Amino acid sequence: ATQLANDLNWPMDAINTINNYKGVATRYSFPTVKEISSLSNQYFDEKACHFMDYELGDRCPTYMLMPKS
Repeated sequence: ATQLANDLNWPMDAINTINNYKGVATRYSFPTVKEISSLSNQYFDEKACHFMDYELGDRCPTYMLMPKS
């Protein structure tokens, strides 16, 4: 693992985080904004959607939703 971290110039914490999921059947997915909207629009009105400007912030938008009346 140390050699991999050195080869990739990654911190060991990143390598260890990846190794924690080794052999685990759980998978994470990141739905698109369109997919989230199509689900949430059934129950909520979208008031705002904000994308952060830090690394990978485009993959984790913050929504402001109001329940449909």
